Formats: sequence, structure tokens, C-alpha cells
Amino acid sequence: MGKTLSPDRRYVILVRHASRDFKSNPDESKQKMSGWRPDFESVTPDFEVKGLPLTLAIAHRLADELGPVKVTHVWHSPHVVAGQTAEAYRWVVSERTQHVCSQDSAPALGPDRETENETAEFISELLTTSDGFGAGSAILVVGHQPMLTRLARRLTRKKLPVDTLPLGGSEAACLEMQDGKAAALIWMLTEKSSDLLADLKEKIKSKYDVAKFFLGAFVVNTGFVLSGEVWKVSNPFSKGLVFAGFFLTLVALALTAATLLSYDALLMPKEFWTGSSAENQGDRQHRRPNKWSVQRPPSQAQIVLFYEMVHVWKVFFLPALFCALAAVFAFLVALAHNSLYPGVQRSGSADVGLGPLMAIAAVAVGALVLPLVFYYRRNRPNLGFED
Repeated sequence: MGKTLSPDRRYVILVRHASRDFKSNPDESKQKMSGWRPDFESVTPDFEVKGLPLTLAIAHRLADELGPVKVTHVWHSPHVVAGQTAEAYRWVVSERTQHVCSQDSAPALGPDRETENETAEFISELLTTSDGFGAGSAILVVGHQPMLTRLARRLTRKKLPVDTLPLGGSEAACLEMQDGKAAALIWMLTEKSSDLLADLKEKIKSKYDVAKFFLGAFVVNTGFVLSGEVWKVSNPFSKGLVFAGFFLTLVALALTAATLLSYDALLMPKEFWTGSSAENQGDRQHRRPNKWSVQRPPSQAQIVLFYEMVHVWKVFFLPALFCALAAVFAFLVALAHNSLYPGVQRSGSADVGLGPLMAIAAVAVGALVLPLVFYYRRNRPNLGFED
């Protein structure tokens, strides 16, 4: 272990606080960690038991991944459970690395939504002024959701994969800081259930079926359109639009095929997943994951599957859908233009030209499509998460 982090880089490790003992205090900010005991030596780390056992177990995994990198400071929210989570992590890391790190509370890390800017400024200040936070060191930040996700977006300059950070209680995410550049999400230490993996597989199957249905319907309709009037146009502008539509059709078909192939690969049992030759040889140092995913190991298969599933949808299927609609639009405009101005136009003829016609068509399509887009964005599901 310990081959995922480089001694030449700096890191920020985001940790979500452990599960609370809701019966310990009616005030949420004063609720203790579930299963809390100050004598950590007497507690057995356990991935199956939420609270302190799970926190200690994931903290040990973090210590495995640190390698030569030293945690210089642990910052946490003023909430009691966050402080206890930070204390458990600090104890494990200090015991395993033989490097004692300090621990402090920071009001900017509280769960209040209004502290987002303050939190970002606080972290930026830490990165530039913290003593000992040089190459080969890390800062551990214990906080709440959705603040941790918003903080990750700030650090990555809105390049966080899928724009979300699915951290559960006690779980951690590692961001690599790059001087003058956006931070990069490297891996996540999580303990998601096997049921989640099955749910993700079902979701991929449904997306696979949607792409398959779209491909079949598009092929049938494209064949019908291409065998009809579009090849009979004689106007040069209309012919150009037909060829443009034909090109967009091929692109849409290729992207849809890529969608199907990608989802088929994701449905492969994880026991048969393969990585790069460097990973297979056991050398993971300096090998960075794709910008839309995280490194596995140490990240769980569930996290990798989630990021890859959404990435395929965004970069293959949605562009395929756009190209298909653009192709249909090009064919319709070509037919309309050719019906109004058949043949080659002579100079001086009263041809309003392709530009005005396409502008009218674009306005008409926009008047139909844009309200639907705005209606969807206004009414789509909003699956946020709070502490």
C-alpha cells in the first residue's frame, strides 16, 4: 500500500463525520459519535459497525495509503461528532505513521450553508500559510455534507467528477493539490454496501435498454428518411444540408454504439475488471485516474461504477441524442428549402437564401424546444443531501 500518493505533492483529505448517537443530546451540534469511547485501543475496528468502529477501520485504510506522506494538521467542524471523528483519525494516523499531528476546530467548517465562502477562504489560507504543509504532506478536514462537496468543487475549480462527492459517515476522499492548477480527486475510501452495487447494475441495465431502443428507433427512422425525398433535392444548399444531416446521422449511430459497448463493459462482473499494466504489476505510484473517475484500488467498485456510468451517459449518449436531433433538423430544412427554391438559382432571382430560412427554422425549433428544456430543469428531481 501507500503507492497512490507522491512525496512531491500536497494533499487535502476530506472526511465526513461519523454517525451520531441521536440519543446523546437533543442539540445536534452536541450529539456524540455512535459507539464513542475515548480509549481507542479497546475498540476493534469494524467495517460493519457504524460509528467509532467504522471510523477506526477507514482511518487504518487511510494510513495504509499515506505511505511517505505525513498528515500535518487535522481541522474539524465545531460539532462534537466532527471533533470526535477527527480525534479518532488523528490517533490512528499518528500511531501508524509515528508522526504526531495537531488538531483544531474551525467555525468555517460548520454545516451552515452561509459559510461556504468562508470555508473556501479558510481552506485557501491553510494551503498557503500552514506551517509544514509542503511537498509530501496532507491536511485532513472533517466536516459535513453538502459542505464537503461544495468545498471539493471549489478546490477542483468545478471539475469534480459528476459534480458530486458521495461520502457517507466516516468516509474519506483524497484531493491532490497542484500549484497554480485545479485540484484533482484521486480516490475515495468508502464502505458502501453490496446492495448498492446491485442497484447500480440495474441502473446501468436500464440505461443500456434506453440506448438500445434509441439506436433501433433511430436506425429505422433514418432508413425511412434516407430512402425518401431527401436524396432527390436539387438545390445546392439543400444538398449540403442533406450531406451534413447524413454525417450527423453517422456520428449519432457511432456514439450510440459506443454507449452500448461501454455499458456492456460496465455490466461485467467486477472480478473480471482489468486495469493498466502498471496497476497489474503492483506499481500504482504517479498513475492518476481519468479526470471523470477515481482510482481503484483503493476506491470501491461501487464508486468507480457510479462515476463511469454517468460519464458514459454524458459523453456518448447525450451527444448522440443531440446529433440525431440536429440531423433530423438538417433534413427538414433541406426539404423545406428545396421545395421553395428547386434547382440552381439564377443570379438576380428572388431567393431569400439559406441563411434567413435556417434562422426562421431555428427560431421555430427553439420556440418549441427551449420551453421544454426549461420546464424539465425546473421540475426535474432534486436529490440533495444534508446532515
